[in-house]
Amino acid sequence: MNFKNADSLILAFEKKISSREIKRIWTEAENLKSAGKVQNIGVADMTIEQIRDLFDWCSITPDMLQICPSTYDEDFREKKSTIKDIMTFGYEHHLRITTHK
Repeated sequence: MNFKNADSLILAFEKKISSREIKRIWTEAENLKSAGKVQNIGVADMTIEQIRDLFDWCSITPDMLQICPSTYDEDFREKKSTIKDIMTFGYEHHLRITTHK
């Protein structure tokens, strides 16, 4: 990408994305942050399992987690991931939690 810098980069993945693809994309976000192109990196609308998996292997942890509170619990009910899970994890890891529509 050709830009000077950005304050935040929030990655939103397809629901059925593989862990391998998340790792490939997240590594690119880490590279942008390391190069000073992006100040904060984060993820949107991931299940608690995906977030825990990300934290297990990433070199740079997310600065923020973003969720859509009006649909999150319904969207991820089958994955047994709730807003409460995300909020608890974010609090425990000192992450900024943001919302979107």
